Amino acid sequence: MLSVSTAPVFHYMSDVIKALREVGEAVEQKDRYTFKHSSRVADYAVKTAARMKLSKERTENLYLASIFHDIGKINIPEEVLKKPAKLTDEEFALVKKHPGDGAEMLRQTAYADLADIVEQHHERVNGRGYPFGLKDEEILTEAKIIGVCDTFDAMTEDRAYRKAFTAEYAMKEL
Repeated sequence: MLSVSTAPVFHYMSDVIKALREVGEAVEQKDRYTFKHSSRVADYAVKTAARMKLSKERTENLYLASIFHDIGKINIPEEVLKKPAKLTDEEFALVKKHPGDGAEMLRQTAYADLADIVEQHHERVNGRGYPFGLKDEEILTEAKIIGVCDTFDAMTEDRAYRKAFTAEYAMKEL
């Protein structure tokens, strides 16, 4: 995390975080099924980082990237986010844009160094993720952690189209 040396810089950074968090909260307000999702993902990610013995700086960056990982969903229509049935190809294409949209938002701030993590959080080690189809070591460790924590949280919370799975079931699937 950045070291802040002056009061104006501190206030600027605080304002940037506040604005980004407000976007994240607006996303969660659009879809009650994702309410507090980013906070849970961040909690799981920090616990994972501790188990992996990641440095303090990497853990802090992981925390912030986890909080911001879904801010790009602000551009997805509410009816798509809340749809109780399978998404059409066009709707899924909209959803698949959110990592890039969120990364682009971060690139306009002092947190530009977190953009690649956010952009890669739906990449999968087998190359079947999005938006780039990266695999294995092409994916940042922090993005892999968020991806697993994001999937775990999505599986263990109710969704418009299904009830939550148990933690045990989710762990087995992961």
